[in-house]
Amino acid sequence: MNNTPVPSSMKGDSFLKVIFGVILSVLILSLVGRFMLNEGLLSNRYYLGKVQENTQDALGKSTKELDEIKEILFQTSTNQLATIAQLKTNYPLFIYKKNALFYSSDKNLVSVLESYDRSSSQKLEAFSDKKSFFIINRARVFANMENYELVSLIPIYHQNIYNTSVFMSKPVEISLIASTKAQFNCYAFNKTFLFSVVPPTSLWND
Repeated sequence: MNNTPVPSSMKGDSFLKVIFGVILSVLILSLVGRFMLNEGLLSNRYYLGKVQENTQDALGKSTKELDEIKEILFQTSTNQLATIAQLKTNYPLFIYKKNALFYSSDKNLVSVLESYDRSSSQKLEAFSDKKSFFIINRARVFANMENYELVSLIPIYHQNIYNTSVFMSKPVEISLIASTKAQFNCYAFNKTFLFSVVPPTSLWND
């Protein structure tokens, strides 16, 4: 049996390797933790940025559709309704003439507008009836001696479903009240506040 003693220098080397291994492990865990935290924060920023971008994209499409309707109403043709009905709009469209409903592209949503105060001076605002959440984009036009009000409804949340063209995934909450965290607030192009959104993550420290 070989009882040759281990040199003290080899014992020292083994001890240093253990210490080095512990330090390296701590550093790796620290870096991984920091990376995961930063990824969460970046994901928050990305999510909120996409909500803002997608909302403004929807507003752009909606406004373009309202402009197309204006052009049709300015025409002297008696087939205005038929022309409007042939349009394939991205969002539900409603036209009021002399304060009465003149045209609706989605009769199922007429009740939503009935609970909305159309006397509001806002041309663009978010609206919620507790069951649904919409952005209301409005325009008024005087054409052929008649006053018209055009309303485009951009769905944010309706029938327990979030609009997937706005939200990448279901948010924790959306609200008509502005958040104290500025990055949670969504605005129109003209800086009009629309709604606040709490993203689907618990990392709010950014």
